[in-house]
Amino acid sequence: MAPRIIKSNVEIKASDIAFHKLLIQSCRNHSKNLFLTEYETGAQFNYEQLYNDSLSVAGALKQFGLNVGDVFMVYGFNCYEYVVALLSGLLVGGIGIPIRGIDTDYELRREIQSRDVKFLFIGSQMRDLASSVKADFEQIKRVILFDSIENDSTFDTINVMKRNENKLNESKIYDPKGNRDSIVLIMESSGTTGPAKGAMLGHYDFATTFQIYSVFFSEPDTGIGSSPLAHMSGAFQWFHAICYGRHLVSLRNTTLDNVLDAIKKHEIKRVTLSPSTMNALNKMEKHIDLSTVRVLTAGSRLPAEVAREFINKYKISQLVNCYGITEAGGSISFNTDVARNYNSVGKVIAGVQVKVVNPQTGALLGENEEGELWVKTYNAFKGYYNNSELVSSIIDSDGWIHSGDIGYYDENEELYVIDRMKDIIKQSGFGYSPVDVEEVLLQHKDVREAAVVGIPDADEGEISHAFV
Repeated sequence: MAPRIIKSNVEIKASDIAFHKLLIQSCRNHSKNLFLTEYETGAQFNYEQLYNDSLSVAGALKQFGLNVGDVFMVYGFNCYEYVVALLSGLLVGGIGIPIRGIDTDYELRREIQSRDVKFLFIGSQMRDLASSVKADFEQIKRVILFDSIENDSTFDTINVMKRNENKLNESKIYDPKGNRDSIVLIMESSGTTGPAKGAMLGHYDFATTFQIYSVFFSEPDTGIGSSPLAHMSGAFQWFHAICYGRHLVSLRNTTLDNVLDAIKKHEIKRVTLSPSTMNALNKMEKHIDLSTVRVLTAGSRLPAEVAREFINKYKISQLVNCYGITEAGGSISFNTDVARNYNSVGKVIAGVQVKVVNPQTGALLGENEEGELWVKTYNAFKGYYNNSELVSSIIDSDGWIHSGDIGYYDENEELYVIDRMKDIIKQSGFGYSPVDVEEVLLQHKDVREAAVVGIPDADEGEISHAFV
């Protein structure tokens, strides 16, 4: 057949409700459902608690002066109060940035400065860092501690804010009033090259994304919240659960033993694992029967031999391989039955178009012809925060996102991703630029020049290697 654009036959209507309103309404509608079990502490929370706590903290944030359009950051590990902090800021019109608790002091400071952060929620384990950050950045109006801390003599805490008597009335929740350009989240993305960038995601677009996911994951079962909310796979785990009133088991320390123990103890039916984690599980001597568990993998390329061994060893009933990029609002395609075709990343999802292009000439390519994957979707990001000039290098004038990934489609219009053009290192499913590592190395007084490259690694998929 002639070269063509491939797309889904399924139509999904764009959401007419903003993302944060979708979340809070779901909390109200599923109030008696169990929301979260914290694996490490055993603490449990239902959706009624999430609803009330988020509105109480939102009321306090409004009193503190968090205004519509202010950027706030949540920095810490997976736990109930991380979600409360993020949701409450969105309810008053703030733009949220979720950050991983494993990110370094250097990375945190860089993000605060480049993203104009006004409010910082930070895990109580990093209290000393909170003090120094507050002293160093005049732009920050408030630093708020969360995660198992009651009171603090210096900082506000989520625990105290949850008892705020001036709870935000649901009728006063921020309303974007149909503005499709309004921003709800800034998610860190490696982009195609250079340091991490803040990809801005829209209120209505992100809500539409989770309507699309419901086509693939509709069962009311228990999932695991092992990936950080700062990563798109973690955002999928956590927000999908909230959107549909599902139960989630959170892990802050995601060792292989903890993951397997949580699955067994809590009878978890939905798990998201990176290809490197699956590879590590393949090498473990002990294993459990996962025949009732559906596994989603994303974040980096899934080697066929890893998938085959994982399915056979753990008796997996369904392994789903997802391909996506942050700039496209998350997912681009799903292979819902990897055992049928180990190499494919599946067919494009509703609302997405993909074409394969010769990167040198721009010519449209046909079946089984390798080229760069270009993507168009109404869930596309709104640009990079404070970096508008970079957007033109990844989105062309016709709205096509140049993914930087090399692939092709076959006669059944299934996608295959085989390589990447972009200068990014993918380690354990997380992408980062060599430039980020080089910048840190160059801070050392004895380093004059530094060059970092990615090299293959059996356990992590890829690791960085430095020449100094």
